[in-house]
Amino acid sequence: MRFVLPPTGNEAINLLKMTSLVTFIAVDDLFYTAQSIYARTFETIPLLIVVAFWYLAVVSIMSVGQHFLERHFGRSDVRREPLTLRALRNAISLRGVAR
Repeated sequence: MRFVLPPTGNEAINLLKMTSLVTFIAVDDLFYTAQSIYARTFETIPLLIVVAFWYLAVVSIMSVGQHFLERHFGRSDVRREPLTLRALRNAISLRGVAR
């Protein structure tokens, strides 16, 4: 699971950035809704800024969620110190003391 999660999470976030997942759920896309509003009100820039902040918030939440999932599933990945000559000598000397 820990090898599958990072690329899958990255692809989901990229999919959200490049296309809107909201249209897949059969709800009007946020950008399309903003376009229809500023076609009537002619306030383009404020609506685009609001849309950008919404997308930023959704992508940030997904990124933080992916970070915690990766951390949770990566817990079993314990990194051990590589076996060096010094570590080998310490292990041997500790065995001699224990006897």
